[in-house]
Amino acid sequence: MEEVVKTGILSRRWDHLWTKVQHICYNSPLSGKKEELEKFTCFVNNTLSFLKCDSIEEFSLDFSDLSPEVVNAGRMEGMRRFALQVDRWIHCAVTKKVKVLYLNLVDSKGPMYGFPYKVPGHIFSNDSITELLLCVCRLNPFRPI
Repeated sequence: MEEVVKTGILSRRWDHLWTKVQHICYNSPLSGKKEELEKFTCFVNNTLSFLKCDSIEEFSLDFSDLSPEVVNAGRMEGMRRFALQVDRWIHCAVTKKVKVLYLNLVDSKGPMYGFPYKVPGHIFSNDSITELLLCVCRLNPFRPI
């Protein structure tokens, strides 16, 4: 029974430890099911809303394995909604003074090549970002960097 109590105390201590992680990496669901992508989006939104750290060392979004079935289902409207989500996630990372920002939103050889996601200009004038890796993202060529 003593071990049960110790385990219970330890698990309560660790229960909220994940809210202070500073290396945050999200990978797209491999399934082609739209519901899975929606669950993933909710998961990212929820985990980011509970973050308690003051700064983030690394924030990574890797959607290179996104299934063609997800892409082709409601392509443009779905892409707009997805882009809004990505904007929110980046905003959260920038607010938490992210140092390394990695965005790989699509496979350059896959069905989402040319995904119309435009990187928000504010990340280029951010003081905390020391490393930025963008894969298949659009930049505003008329905005100074």
